[in-house]
Amino acid sequence: MTAAARVSAADVERAERRERAEVEQRVRRFRAGHTAVDVRERTAVIVDDGIATGATVRAACAIARARGAASVIVAVPVAAPDALGALTENGDSDEVVCLQAPEGFMAVGMHYVDFRQVDDDEEVVDLLRAHA
Repeated sequence: MTAAARVSAADVERAERRERAEVEQRVRRFRAGHTAVDVRERTAVIVDDGIATGATVRAACAIARARGAASVIVAVPVAAPDALGALTENGDSDEVVCLQAPEGFMAVGMHYVDFRQVDDDEEVVDLLRAHA
């Protein structure tokens, strides 16, 4: 049992299985039968709407590297300054292109007029299909 959280290893395993199943289901739905793009020996460009902590973009960089990308570039319109520096200092990305890294950064959504979350999978599928 994890003492601080009072969560057993079995609970963690069940949660991980549940989340992995959800991710796999979404991958199948969003790819609509297409295979992942082969990034081996290519430059992978990771695009995000903004970086607050950097955790999500670091995970995306790690996936690109694990899949054999020759280099990884992160492109983002806005980010917390400290999160940007960590991306290249830690070797997560080879280059970062960011339009704004304002001091006092608080949240990505503060830099958009409309920052509604897309919570409808069907909307995502429609957008992907329209741009395929």
